Amino acid sequence: MVYEQLREANPKALTLPFFEDAYIGFSLQAGERALATYDYDLCIDSLMKRKNMTRNEALEHFVMEVAEVYEGRNTPIILVRH
Repeated sequence: MVYEQLREANPKALTLPFFEDAYIGFSLQAGERALATYDYDLCIDSLMKRKNMTRNEALEHFVMEVAEVYEGRNTPIILVRH
């Protein structure tokens, strides 16, 4: 199971349906809960492949429908690599 260790660390952690291929692990911060962590570029690539979107379409969809949605303290982290 992709999220097994995450579930052990935080059973209430939220995950992003359909983005298992972009899941890179979980993040820890002192005094806080473990949060699912996804790679931004892998999420965009996943949308492009799965939904047959252009890069711009995938970027717009991801930002508006996924990355900017806050669902409380267990909301996943999106990692942007530079």
